Amino acid sequence: MNSGILLFLLGFLPLVTPTCPVPCKCTTNITDCSLKNLTVENLPTAFRPSAEIIHLASNRLTSIPNGLFDNLRSLQVVYLQGNPWECTCDILYLRSWLQWQQNRSVYRDVRCSSPEHLQGCFWLSNYLGTELGQWRNTVSFCHHRQH
Repeated sequence: MNSGILLFLLGFLPLVTPTCPVPCKCTTNITDCSLKNLTVENLPTAFRPSAEIIHLASNRLTSIPNGLFDNLRSLQVVYLQGNPWECTCDILYLRSWLQWQQNRSVYRDVRCSSPEHLQGCFWLSNYLGTELGQWRNTVSFCHHRQH
């Protein structure tokens, strides 16, 4: 009788253990979605809750949907390099998320591809006056646009 209950409960396991998002490859704590030609439109809408590392490098991502990483309590790092990031209002969620990360050095090479006045600027360049000023102008514009 106990084995019957166990088999019954095992039948529900796929419902509580999310599968690896397509087209990524996964291990228990690593989700590798690098080099998959992903855009914001075909980016997975959710990742495994156990994900500690997510590789999103070398795709065609221009932004990340608001809140995508918020419920990933184990998440330690997301590799973002090699994407054509559009540093407009749509990127502010991700930039804010990055600023709260303990190991920000991983993101030091992430740069804006557009708009033109931010092209080549580093995302986390709080120590560079010119780039910080340009970021502040973008943030200010986005906040005024919302109100």
